[in-house]
Amino acid sequence: MPTVSSGIAVVDELLDGVIVGDNVVLWLDDDLPASSFLAPFLSSTPNRPMVVVRCRAGSATTTALPQRSGSVRTIDATDQDLGTLLEALAEADEDVGEQALWVIDDLSALQDHLGADATLEVFARTCPRLYRRRSIAYWLLRRGQHDRSFLTSLRAITQVVIDVQREDEGARLEVLEADGRGGEVLGRTVSVMLEPEICERTPITAGRERLGDLVRGLRADRGLGQAELARRVGISPSALSQAERGVRGLAGETLLRICDALDVQIGGTPPDERGYRVHPRGGQSVTTPASGMSAWQVHDETGVLTTWRVTAEPGSGGTGSPFPSKRPEAIVVLAGVIEIRVGERVETLQEGDALVATDAAVTGWRVLFDGQVEVLWSLVG
Repeated sequence: MPTVSSGIAVVDELLDGVIVGDNVVLWLDDDLPASSFLAPFLSSTPNRPMVVVRCRAGSATTTALPQRSGSVRTIDATDQDLGTLLEALAEADEDVGEQALWVIDDLSALQDHLGADATLEVFARTCPRLYRRRSIAYWLLRRGQHDRSFLTSLRAITQVVIDVQREDEGARLEVLEADGRGGEVLGRTVSVMLEPEICERTPITAGRERLGDLVRGLRADRGLGQAELARRVGISPSALSQAERGVRGLAGETLLRICDALDVQIGGTPPDERGYRVHPRGGQSVTTPASGMSAWQVHDETGVLTTWRVTAEPGSGGTGSPFPSKRPEAIVVLAGVIEIRVGERVETLQEGDALVATDAAVTGWRVLFDGQVEVLWSLVG
């Protein structure tokens, strides 16, 4: 996945870079200056068009904005109702196009103005659109001003959440969400200095190191030696020692056996017993299956379903299916008009139409008229 710099070396290392399409939520203590994070990022990408959504007077973005060669569009959300603000956001998105920069300063002030439900609706409707447009957005959030359900919903929608808490000599950063990265990124922490610029004060600690500390502490509380716990779990003492020191991670089954051996209860119901599975969008691969067509793979489960969200440009078309397979194909049109050839027949589909090809093969497709087409294209079974 393509990445850009946050403008802050330690944040780049913490996240393995900012991925194009990321919505980054900075969850800040009230007394921490957001401009310390915004100014370096905006300076590092001066040529991209930008949208600033100001939700309070004297927002941090006022001082963070450097001289930019790219265009800057400002939306004042302080006196807009929900419908007007959503229209303004959609209009700005159309104007700036793909791969723009967005700064929303801040959701806590917007909640004071619109209320929690309306603020969450703004986030839920804007965040996925910016992700699809491969824009990069920084959303500011102040600690202690939102209830648990708001934060849970926000974390389920966004790609990145960085918890920023004040420390005596600076701040402590922790990665709470990190879609599209390896599992080792989630839970990383680092202590930083804030002035004169953000820089590392202590080495980055990986999530596996924190897990190792937890296992070691629980083992000590129960009076077990490494050799005895390793015997109960069925791994070597050396492997357990490496896990406790954060040198290596723990496989899921091994971690479950450790929890059993330490009498630690893990809540929740296994997915197979729930009767459904959730496939997070993080790490979607972007491909070009045909000229003029881009495809984001949103789901892939062998023997069940593989689905792409497809965007096709005006005038594009091709022979055969863009995803050759002997599996049945299902096509749902989200926007625009597209012509699908199935065998020797041609079907014209528009927004809301669906086509399912079971025994017949898709032999061609073509975008009609001047508009872009968006479809969900699935292989079944």
